[in-house]
Amino acid sequence: MNLDRPQAKARDPGLAIALGGVGVTLRDLAVLYAALGDGGIAKPLALTEADAELRRHERGHRLVRAEAAGQVLDILRETAPPTGLSPAALTRGRAVMAFKTGTSYGFRDALSAGVVGGYVVIVWTGRADGGARGGLTGRDSALPLLFEVADRLDARPTAPHPIAPKSAPPALGELQPAQAGPRLIFPPDRSTVQVDGFGPSARGLALAAGGERLVWYVGGAPLKADPVSGRVIWRPASAGFYTVTVMDGEGRKAEARVRIKGGWPGPRGLPARPP
Repeated sequence: MNLDRPQAKARDPGLAIALGGVGVTLRDLAVLYAALGDGGIAKPLALTEADAELRRHERGHRLVRAEAAGQVLDILRETAPPTGLSPAALTRGRAVMAFKTGTSYGFRDALSAGVVGGYVVIVWTGRADGGARGGLTGRDSALPLLFEVADRLDARPTAPHPIAPKSAPPALGELQPAQAGPRLIFPPDRSTVQVDGFGPSARGLALAAGGERLVWYVGGAPLKADPVSGRVIWRPASAGFYTVTVMDGEGRKAEARVRIKGGWPGPRGLPARPP
């Protein structure tokens, strides 16, 4: 099997290959999906019954471990069917197909590939001249044809293997009510905030939290609210790390560890505090 890469000699493989940005023929795609259905063993395609008989005893090449191939098929069996078609798991007597769709750049190729029973089905739709078909995707145009073909095959009924965990994660084993108290909105915990200046003459940061009868502290020192606006403005004395604490009337508190940096990078007049 070959991967078609334009200008392969001048350009090394990049992240695009991991995202599917590489050419592959439909025959090679069929080999890949057949390998998933054959326990991870890839074998050449047999295009006639005579070829199949000659290659019946070929061992093939190990592509992935059988466990990995089975896990991929289990994941693909969970894919939602085309619009208007009931999931195979809810339809009695229907084989559950593991399938995937794809759409090439510019909507030039719409693909769907599936493994069902002992069969592999590959569907391509597009223009013979390679032109674009705006907005037509593999799921919209190729996938319905894939399911029509699969329904005509005499594939044995199957059910997908459950891929959900055997039990809930420890954090969800026992639900606990959220702890009541103030909810610190700004500054958020472990954040870095840049200010335009330091000291009493700076514009400062407007602190915000949800709760009633709130009192603010920075490094243990209380902050007073503005007598006119009622807002609490914090004007750090210097750059560094601070602990901002807000406490409600019942003594419940919330804290944030904040890093303050100087030199506001924005245009002149841009406020250093959130609106």
